[in-house]
Order: sequence, then structure tokens, then C-alpha cells
Amino acid sequence: MLYEILKQQIFTPYHYISGQQALNIYDWKHNTGDWHTIEAWYPQAEIPRFGLMGEGEQYNTNEYLGSMGVIDVTSILKQMGKPEFAPIVYAASHARAIADMVICNALKGKIFSSVTLQDLDDWMPSNEDKERVYSLLHIALNRLPENAAKLVQQWLDAAKEKDFDERYTRGITQPYHESMYSWHSKNP
Repeated sequence: MLYEILKQQIFTPYHYISGQQALNIYDWKHNTGDWHTIEAWYPQAEIPRFGLMGEGEQYNTNEYLGSMGVIDVTSILKQMGKPEFAPIVYAASHARAIADMVICNALKGKIFSSVTLQDLDDWMPSNEDKERVYSLLHIALNRLPENAAKLVQQWLDAAKEKDFDERYTRGITQPYHESMYSWHSKNP
């Protein structure tokens, strides 16, 4: 079922795998993601919501992020032992997959629907990992409709507040990023 659907796709940097499916493609460089690859890539699995993103799909964040963070994963899927279903496969990086889900939920008037702060911590364990998500969301902010931009900003504010609070309670008093300190001091 899964691979039959994927075989019907033409993947490009503007039509790609995203969401949970992309979070379950290995990223050996950053060691991030969901790591439920058996369930996500099981042949009888269904394409989850946000699984296919971009041109011609129900969900499309290209208008807000272009092809930033969309990468060729053909060789990674092969190394993972997944059956070949297209000559070339593009997928969202883990940061882009999370940004896609946050943006799509915001466009539907929702926040924390598909990406909770706990999910963010699980998928992107280090501050540097989270910064890649935040950077993409900041790029999208000025391009999003006003209501969606407000929800994305609320998500960012809550995520950064949580990061700051957790670091402070662990005894780390210096912020991990200068802009984070500036943000927190302006938003007590």
C-alpha cells in the first residue's frame, strides 16, 4: 500500500515526503528524528497526514519556504534497505518536516496539534537542532497570512520559553544563543 502510493509520485524539491514519514528517514549527521522507521516504512502502512507535501498536494508550504530544507534522500533510503519506488526521492529534512507541520496547522487555525513541545524535544534534542526549526519558521513568518503568522509566533515563543526555562532550572544561567536572551528579556 505505502510503496504503491509512493511509486505513483514524481518527487522534486517542490513535491516531496514530509511530516512523520520524513522524520523517519535517517539523519546520521544530526542524529535527529522520530526513529520509528519500521512502523513508518512498513509496506502496508498508509501515508500519514503531511506525508506528501508540495505541488498538487493538500498541504503545500512552498509559498512560505520554497525548497529550503528539502533534500535528495534516494541514497539514504537505499542505505536504510527500503525498496526503490522512484528514481529520485526528495524529502524534508527533519527541521523542514517539523516546520511544515507547524505551518500547516497554523494555516488551519491550530497550534500544538501535530507538533507539541515534547515532540520537538524528542525529535530535535539539542539547542542547535531546534535552532534549525526556528530559523525556518522565522523565514515563513513574514510570508504567512496574519492569523497563521500569529499562531506560528505563539508556537515559537512557547518553544523558546520552554528551552530557556529548562536550561535555567538545570543551573545553566547563560542563554544558549544571544537572540534567545534578547527574546526572553523582551517577553518576561
